[in-house]
Amino acid sequence: MRRPRGFAVNNWLRHHARMLVERFDANSYRVLLHAMDTHDLARRRGEVAEVLRRIRQPVLVGSIDTDTLYVPSDQHELARLLPDATLLAIDSPHGHDGFLIDAARFQADLLAFKQQSADASAPHPVDSVPSERLHARGVCPEAGLCSGV
Repeated sequence: MRRPRGFAVNNWLRHHARMLVERFDANSYRVLLHAMDTHDLARRRGEVAEVLRRIRQPVLVGSIDTDTLYVPSDQHELARLLPDATLLAIDSPHGHDGFLIDAARFQADLLAFKQQSADASAPHPVDSVPSERLHARGVCPEAGLCSGV
C-alpha cells in the first residue's frame, strides 16, 4: 500500500485548486477580488452608518456563529444599522462555508424572507403607468408596444 505524501488536507487543497483553475479565468477572478476588496459603500456618500440607514429595501443579513471571514459581531452591527433588516443567525460548525454546507437547514427562512419582501414591495401594475412615461423611460422603445396601456 502506497502512503500518501504529506497531510490529507494537501490532497484536498490540490484537488480544489485544480477545480478552481478549470472553472474560473485567473484574470477575471483577480479583477473580481480587487473589486470586492476595494469597494467602499460610503465612498462619496458620507459615513458608513448614515449610508446604511438610508437603505430602505428589505435586507436579510445572515450571520454564521463560527464564520471568521464575516464575523457575527459585524453582521449584527450591519443588521442594526439597516432600517429594514432581518438577522438570520445560523449555527454551523463549518465557519464561512456554513451558508453552503448547511443551506437546507435555513432554506425555509430564505424563502419566507423572499416572500415577505415580495409582498411588501409588490410593483405597481404596468397599466397604472401612462404609456408615454414607459416610452420615455425606454420600457416601450417601439411605437405601438404600449398601446392600450
